[in-house]
Amino acid sequence: MTMGLRRWTDDAALARYCGMFERVAVTDLPGLGEFFTADARFVDPFNDVRGLDQIRTVFARMFERCTEIRFEVHEAFRAGDVALLHWTMRFRPAPTRAGGTPGAEWTLHGMSRVLFAADGRVAEHVDHWDTGSQLYAKFPLLGPIIRWLQRKLA
Repeated sequence: MTMGLRRWTDDAALARYCGMFERVAVTDLPGLGEFFTADARFVDPFNDVRGLDQIRTVFARMFERCTEIRFEVHEAFRAGDVALLHWTMRFRPAPTRAGGTPGAEWTLHGMSRVLFAADGRVAEHVDHWDTGSQLYAKFPLLGPIIRWLQRKLA
């Protein structure tokens, strides 16, 4: 273990939060107040919201746009009020509005910085992951442009 950091299995609040992500389902959205403070902030590459209602909206949209969502937290460490999570998200894009079947499985790898409030709930969750290589590069029209840019900048 790194000095000053603890594995999540040794920290009840962090273990509870990581467990929520690994098991989250659309039916869990009403109970997010058990994990987030009322004025919590949630940030990812597409959202920067504050408050439980807005956080629920972000999660609800995720469940509308994706199926078979699974998170796996590989590592989580906490020092004081701040925790860092290394995770993988797997999902399938939801069928288009015109019908059809879910697409192939996609995988995103990321890190999150989580700030805990004194009561053990999360006051701020900020996700960091590469949208270019992990998302945009997979789209038929954007993919070649993104990959070309990556080669030019490498």
